[in-house]
Amino acid sequence: MLKFLRALVILLLPLSLVNCQPNGSNPSSGTPPAIIDVLTLQYAAGVVDFTVVVNPNGSDTTVVIEYGIGSLTDSTVPSDAGAGSVDTDVPVRVSALIEGAMYKYRAVATNSAGMVTGRTQTIVINTPKSPTVAPLIIQKTSESSFSLHTTICPEGRSTSVRFGYYFINALSGVGWGFATVTPSSICVDDGTYYDSFLVNANNVYTNGFFLNEWMIAAWVETTNDLGTTIGPTFFGPFQY
Repeated sequence: MLKFLRALVILLLPLSLVNCQPNGSNPSSGTPPAIIDVLTLQYAAGVVDFTVVVNPNGSDTTVVIEYGIGSLTDSTVPSDAGAGSVDTDVPVRVSALIEGAMYKYRAVATNSAGMVTGRTQTIVINTPKSPTVAPLIIQKTSESSFSLHTTICPEGRSTSVRFGYYFINALSGVGWGFATVTPSSICVDDGTYYDSFLVNANNVYTNGFFLNEWMIAAWVETTNDLGTTIGPTFFGPFQY
């Protein structure tokens, strides 16, 4: 009889171990997320905007970017990717990076079925750069007024813009007292292009000469935290 009971215990023990789960939980099920792609965009100083393309595969998924110089020492806070079953764009921003430095980075996606890591890549943080200014366009709007037009890319830094102009009489060659820089200061948003127009007041007459009898010198002045840059400039006859 004793031998029979021992044999019964041996037979039942493996079944009890299989069915026993800590805290009454069931084994995890589902599919880990899939990282499809990682896109980067730099538009502001020391800032990189990542777009992680991930498929959550039907389970609540979060995404982080691990990054660092030399090794992956830092991580962003988790960003929610949802629980869908299609490729989903997840924006992740990393800031306070050192300009000119090379960083390693990778995406990490996690759901209840597991964690996956993307391949480690590198990115060089943009170095400081002065604003890019397109050539000036001068448009005469009447016999006594004109506009200055240019397109400015602030290269990721808050930028102010001013215009300057100076008239030279085409007949006498003598300059006249319009050596003026516009008093308005235009704040250009980071990462955007800005079309700047300045229309001067009417009745700009000088000693009886109309504007079409003058030469004009004009320029653009841009200022950011790196300093002030003059240019581009224009010099030519003021005509339609």
